[in-house]
Amino acid sequence: MGPLVSFVVPCCNNGRFLGHCLTSIFGQTLAIEFEVVVVDDASTDTTQEVIEKNADSRMHTFRHTQKQGYVRTTQEAITAAKGFFISKIDPDDRYRPHFLAMTLQALRDNPECAIAYGDSSVIDDKGIVKEPRADNDHQGRDFKGNEFLQLLQRNFFNVPIVIAKAEAWRKALATSGKSALNDWNFLLQMSRGYDSCYLNQVLTDRRFPLMKESKNGSDEKSVFFLLDQIFQQTENNPLLEKKKRRARRKVYASQYLRFAQRYQRLGMRSEVKRCYRNLLRYSPIHLLDLSVLESLWSKS
Repeated sequence: MGPLVSFVVPCCNNGRFLGHCLTSIFGQTLAIEFEVVVVDDASTDTTQEVIEKNADSRMHTFRHTQKQGYVRTTQEAITAAKGFFISKIDPDDRYRPHFLAMTLQALRDNPECAIAYGDSSVIDDKGIVKEPRADNDHQGRDFKGNEFLQLLQRNFFNVPIVIAKAEAWRKALATSGKSALNDWNFLLQMSRGYDSCYLNQVLTDRRFPLMKESKNGSDEKSVFFLLDQIFQQTENNPLLEKKKRRARRKVYASQYLRFAQRYQRLGMRSEVKRCYRNLLRYSPIHLLDLSVLESLWSKS
């Protein structure tokens, strides 16, 4: 019989943080059988030394001799996992000690749910908490239900660290393709067929590097490419399909608003105007928003 839980850790040149991540896994307060699957994508730093230093009979490691990329490395790690539940974590993030105890209890209490997660704090490179909480979607309350439509609108940089049934991960694996937005896409694909439990407690510590806010537009293109794909497909659940069609304009408007706000932070005025014009196509009500109108009328 396999382990109850598999932790999967795809990594590449993350030796600086990997030890803290592994310590957070082995330090879980819930005493259950679990495994750790680490796939090293041809790291050239201290990653292998850290893996050797943290050697444990529960940890299985795989190493690429040539770089395969984050998406393929993640897919390989999930495929190798043998647990009934799987949780994927990036090596620069950490679990809180009670992550497993809280999420598995939630899944036991809510058998209709296949996915569980909690809030995250935001930490810096030294592991110091900079923001105590990151969730902006649940109004400070627990939640259970389907979050597919909400995830279509959500900022993909804030995808939570989840634990989910292996069957949900594997179904998502079959449909996720090679999207650059791997984590967001995985959660979207899982949520198409499974409900989630959100716990209003901080269960993980995450680093959200601002350098990912690129100026070349690749993130925006990836987001709308993925959204276009999803809206071209038909959901297996007729009710979800109906709700998705009804939410289409709201989803696209939400994403254009997010990108306009991001480009505003980056000082990219022409891109701000373009995104606001697209926002108004999908949501004319924003004509009443003075900040939108001021940006569009600005000559700079």
